[in-house]
Amino acid sequence: PAPAPVPVPSSADETAPLPGLPIATAPVGPAAPVKHTGRNIALAVVGALVFLSIGTAVGASSKSSTGASATPGVTSTITATESVTETATVTARPTATKTVLEPQPPPATAMAGDGTYIVGVDVKPGIYRSAASPSGNCYWARLGDLTGENILTNDNTSGQAVVSILRTDKAFNSSGCSDWTRVG
Repeated sequence: PAPAPVPVPSSADETAPLPGLPIATAPVGPAAPVKHTGRNIALAVVGALVFLSIGTAVGASSKSSTGASATPGVTSTITATESVTETATVTARPTATKTVLEPQPPPATAMAGDGTYIVGVDVKPGIYRSAASPSGNCYWARLGDLTGENILTNDNTSGQAVVSILRTDKAFNSSGCSDWTRVG
């Protein structure tokens, strides 16, 4: 037997409830804005797919081989649970360090009166002259090593001094002299 028809309210009585259905009330006032988050959209899509699947299954089952149309009474309960787990893996990459050395200035062709100078680095080989020392005593030495133990030649002067620094010398040392200038 077919279920009894349910009376539908007329257009004059549209606010009357349908028999057997509860009356729903809503607060009066402006509607709260709807927030469309990714989760809400995902749930809506899942819900639509479930309803579409149920509708398709019900529609297919309502067409029976007898050819009679049935009015299905379908009750659907959908429970959707979303669980999000995010895992981030960070792999540290070794940083490359590049040491950039500033180009060294060329060896000088002039030196202060006091100091030790490495030949080819601090001073260029050549002939150097120093004016008479204000102290009256100028000591200089050509060195065969950087320790000062291997003195190739040296001198003490009270006037102008002239020395030839060779390419094979390791260092040149002077003390109490005026500044040295390359003259050749």
